Amino acid sequence: IRHIKYGVKADYVKPFGKAILKAIEICQGSLWNERVAECWRTMWVRVSSTVQRSLNVGTNLVVVSLVQGDPEKLSDAIDCAPRGERFDWLLSVNINGEILSPLMWAIRDGKFALAEYVIDHLLEIRADRHAYYYGREKLFEKHPEVVTVLCSDCPALMDTLMDGLMWHSHSVNQGFVQVNYYLKEMYGDPKLIKNVWNSPVAQVTKLGTPDMFNHPLLNKLCLIKWHRFGKKFFIMMQIFYDLVLVMWTVGFVVYQDDCSLSLISLRVATGVLSLLAFIAMCALLVSQYRSGLVTQLNWGPKLFLKVPQFLMNPWNSARYVCYAVTTVAAFSEQCWTEEPPDARRKMGCRPWAENYGPEIPEGEPIPEVATIDWRTAVTAFSTFFLWIQFIQILILSRPLAAFTYTLSAMFVDVGRNLMIILVIIVSFAFTLTTLEQPGYESPVQAVLNLIYVILGMSSAESEALEGFGFFCLTSFVVIVEIGFLNILIAQLALIYERLSLDKEGYAKMNRAYTCVEIESFLSEKYRIKVWNEFNFDLPLQFDAGDDGPSGGIQVLEPASVRAAKKYVPDRVLRFPGEAKSTDPWPVD
Repeated sequence: IRHIKYGVKADYVKPFGKAILKAIEICQGSLWNERVAECWRTMWVRVSSTVQRSLNVGTNLVVVSLVQGDPEKLSDAIDCAPRGERFDWLLSVNINGEILSPLMWAIRDGKFALAEYVIDHLLEIRADRHAYYYGREKLFEKHPEVVTVLCSDCPALMDTLMDGLMWHSHSVNQGFVQVNYYLKEMYGDPKLIKNVWNSPVAQVTKLGTPDMFNHPLLNKLCLIKWHRFGKKFFIMMQIFYDLVLVMWTVGFVVYQDDCSLSLISLRVATGVLSLLAFIAMCALLVSQYRSGLVTQLNWGPKLFLKVPQFLMNPWNSARYVCYAVTTVAAFSEQCWTEEPPDARRKMGCRPWAENYGPEIPEGEPIPEVATIDWRTAVTAFSTFFLWIQFIQILILSRPLAAFTYTLSAMFVDVGRNLMIILVIIVSFAFTLTTLEQPGYESPVQAVLNLIYVILGMSSAESEALEGFGFFCLTSFVVIVEIGFLNILIAQLALIYERLSLDKEGYAKMNRAYTCVEIESFLSEKYRIKVWNEFNFDLPLQFDAGDDGPSGGIQVLEPASVRAAKKYVPDRVLRFPGEAKSTDPWPVD
């Protein structure tokens, strides 16, 4: 195959054989005799005849067009194919017994124009007097991994693929246009795809781009799954979470010092619910790990970690940790200890204040400050993360979800800038500590004072700096406040401008991911039941009495769809005249 790509012809084999046999004779020297020569000639005849046959196949018009990457030549070759074999010619080529896929060949070699031609013509709907010809089923049968390959190797061709899975009527009936969405294979047959994360939709959520979810076909598919089961189960899970959140807020925040029996019972109930949720999540993680529903995170040739798919969603990871922490906090309830709640909150002075707080003049009383014990810290941690995760409910509103996930994507980029700022702060903090400047005696205290400077809360210690210490602080202000913070502001503006164009896609992509995740929790029996309700095996009509290919759903869209970019009225190519499957299609 490599020789065919290089343009080697069968005529080259004979002179090449003479040259190689002569070269072997020279290398053998005195060991070369008639018996050895006969062995080499016999071996070369067998090898060269095989190569020659393969190279002769390479003169096939389809193979030539693939080697040259020329869509026009491929079109000329495919036009000769019988209409009943046209899709087979586009999907496989036999080179000396080895079956190759023109589509994968073109993608692998980066000949995307050729790959686009193959996809476009496989998904072309043609009709004669007796039958419709549509290569959708053969494409997915031959290449069930086509969506994964396109998303990872040439995302631009996903648009071509999804365009070929739609049909629009040219006529308007009572303000609506009939649209056929051929999404059977994109949905994923649960009888064939046991692992939901291997379905085409799941692959797009993991490997695709946000703009793919703005395509009418993928948008319709995600809406179907969302309204059929996604929304219902999402709300059920969210109600349980919100119940825990409300109980936690009442028991541990609003009435945190109340040790009445009713409040203690409420806290225990909160802990029990959190524990049950945590145990259920642990069981799910074990089940996913055993069934191979894991994602391998690689940090080196031999250093990797297999993470259950459930934890690949940051919201699930946060909720898993949060349930564990709330369980610990609930069952370490302060009212169960002999020490009154207020007694633990008041001490002469907390160690942090003694070590890093402002110095207290000798003779003055040490102010009474609140101590933060481990229970208080755990409660505060749980409260913060429980409320932060309430954001996830915004997925029910597409505009709010779009804005939220635009911000989350922004923070990922901004985090890199903040890491650099943190390194600079630590560098200057250790420098000022080494210089033994007043107020910067320890690294922690120095870091805190530099943060105060950034926030405009500079203390008297900053004004007492002299010499090189003052120069260091000035350099720090110039680099961080004037330099990096202004760059950060400009970066935020640019990132938001870029992401705002795709924020609808981000929201739809996240909702699709949620649907796939929920579907992975459902039983196979329930998934098959939902699948059967769509009746994908029934033909879809183009017009009354005109049954077309099966494998999709038929919906009525508002007539405004005709102004959409993807609207192509009645894209079926109809050919009159003789209708034999052995005849090629007429060429214009």
